[in-house]
Amino acid sequence: MTVKKFKKSFNNFRSKINNRPVRSSQLITTWGIGSVQPFPNDDSFMLLGLDAWQHIYESFDNKTLSEHIIKESRLARRLGVKNFRKPAIYDSNNPSSSVMPYYRFPLWHVCPKCGYLEKLDERQRRDNQNTICKKIYGQCKDSKEDIQLVPSRFVLICENGHIDDFPYDWWIIRKSGKKRSDLKKMKLRLTGGSFSSTILQMKLKCYANDITVPLDDLYFVFNDKNNSTGYPCNGAKPWLGITSYDKDECDDCDSRYNVTYRNALNVHSKIIKSSISLPSIEELFPKNVTNEIEDNLDLMIKFFGLMYLGRIVDISLIILINIF
Repeated sequence: MTVKKFKKSFNNFRSKINNRPVRSSQLITTWGIGSVQPFPNDDSFMLLGLDAWQHIYESFDNKTLSEHIIKESRLARRLGVKNFRKPAIYDSNNPSSSVMPYYRFPLWHVCPKCGYLEKLDERQRRDNQNTICKKIYGQCKDSKEDIQLVPSRFVLICENGHIDDFPYDWWIIRKSGKKRSDLKKMKLRLTGGSFSSTILQMKLKCYANDITVPLDDLYFVFNDKNNSTGYPCNGAKPWLGITSYDKDECDDCDSRYNVTYRNALNVHSKIIKSSISLPSIEELFPKNVTNEIEDNLDLMIKFFGLMYLGRIVDISLIILINIF
């Protein structure tokens, strides 16, 4: 991902009030980089990588930056890094405080009432504002209420760590047996079981081309290892800002995607490295104390050496008295 994209994403999130609370410990344990993180009001975002974090730290003054640096020499040597950084958590009492960099993921969103489907564009991907239903289907058509779109329940993952949106447009083409060049610009909607927890009743409909296809064999097509007609991995890495829009920056991957729920446990796996923490001399004693010890080290050695020698003489005299 380019620096320009990172900065633009960071500025968009910082310029708006952050009403999506998250604790520092959650970013280290439960919701790490690349995880699909749910927020209140049916929002779903992915935490961006460390390159994006750097632009946040560059905005700190020296005092604030020092408060976010963690020095752990043993673990740093093991991982080949200089130090560690605390996540920047938004403080509601300080509107100018920083927030962590996120992108919306998945990009496909659906209306919870009428099933209207929309894939967010590059601008909406970085936006902090919710997307509203276009009110062109079913009960939403005559509604005066603004209905917020919610993230698609399905995402694609591959065994090499890539993740992408579920391709609803590709599913229409595959199931209908038609070529993309023969179809008009798609207008998609989920019908049937779009409000249900099961996919057996769900159908995907394209109003522009008058095509309706079922989703009941979704898992067989994507997750059957013996099936060679699934969806090939495109090497997308949204946590680095690289999605299917950025084909030149995607990895070359010969794997095939599996479909899963965006909040499933297999979407994000952590690699944990641990090390025993032993405090340094600087952490145990103030600098002025260590300087005083160094300046008087020879005197202290002589003093404690004489004490030790005197103790040996006392013990020897006691032994001699007991013998005689």
